[in-house]
Amino acid sequence: MGRNNRYGAALTALLLLGGTTACSSDSEPATRSNKIAIVVPSTLQDFGMDTMAGFAAGAKLVGGVEVLTTGTEIVDGPKQVSIFQDVEKTHTGGISVFTMTPDLFEEPLAAAGRAGIPIIAVDTPPAPSSNVFLLVANDNVELGRQLADTIATKLSADTTGTIVVGTRTPGAQVLDDRAAGLREQLAKKLPRVTVLGPFDTKQDVGANLAAWRLLVRANPHALAFLGTGDQDATHLARIRAETKGTWQGGGFTIAENALKAIKAGDLVVVSPEHYTEGVVAGRLQALRSKDGQALPKGWFYIPGVPVTADNVDQVIARQATDASRAQWSIAASDKILEDRATYLREMPTDG
Repeated sequence: MGRNNRYGAALTALLLLGGTTACSSDSEPATRSNKIAIVVPSTLQDFGMDTMAGFAAGAKLVGGVEVLTTGTEIVDGPKQVSIFQDVEKTHTGGISVFTMTPDLFEEPLAAAGRAGIPIIAVDTPPAPSSNVFLLVANDNVELGRQLADTIATKLSADTTGTIVVGTRTPGAQVLDDRAAGLREQLAKKLPRVTVLGPFDTKQDVGANLAAWRLLVRANPHALAFLGTGDQDATHLARIRAETKGTWQGGGFTIAENALKAIKAGDLVVVSPEHYTEGVVAGRLQALRSKDGQALPKGWFYIPGVPVTADNVDQVIARQATDASRAQWSIAASDKILEDRATYLREMPTDG
């Protein structure tokens, strides 16, 4: 999530789950429905799959609802809007939307809200005039800072050289925010290091791998290569292992191959906790649909988890099975939903 003005004061007096709200995106639909859904920007990539799985687990915890998890196979804003508009015809109990193109969703979300469909924005702040009043997301500038802090511990403060930053979707707000956090914190922790980028490392899987190989060849003496996405991280680990590189690799993921790379010393990551985002959204959406409990207003902040050699075994254990992953994230969601003074913030704004 966003820049400095996105850190709102904690909202200690916001609506409880059983409260009421006047927001257009949470008005009562003409026909009550127990069908809820989440629409994601990629059903084939780890961040999308984790979010969908978490949403289903959170809804199952509440029970009494039918759940649809869907989206585009790869990031395609117009196609995702079309999928959303099909879903809103059948799943009027509530829809959560994770998109990398919030501008394209501005009017479709506002129209769904006017129709009385409860909407939750997931991971990416909604455009202001979309009239969506609840966001479940991490703070992506903070995630960038966390990765920078982790890399800085591996280098001395007076280190000189270059660090290369790449992003697979330039212009995507959440990834731009991670890059901004990285650059900001690296400048503080490693003031004598030059940070290059962010360079476009492409969305396509093969193109992403090729882009990083080119960047590694072009910067043979770089201290580190850091990506803003999940593919960036796993491809950097692969390249470092193949080339026997001595540079540091880093990114944002919780994929199994990334965890293995961390254990082998080829990578450090920060997990955006997309599964937990999904659990929180799924629980709130299911409670709204099943029991009529109004959605809160604001931003439910989901903390990221830095993963290094020190805690990778614990993370591997939690990710080992669907049950262990759900158990961990449901416990995390309990804390987030109950401690609103800490985790429920003002909706972030641009500017």
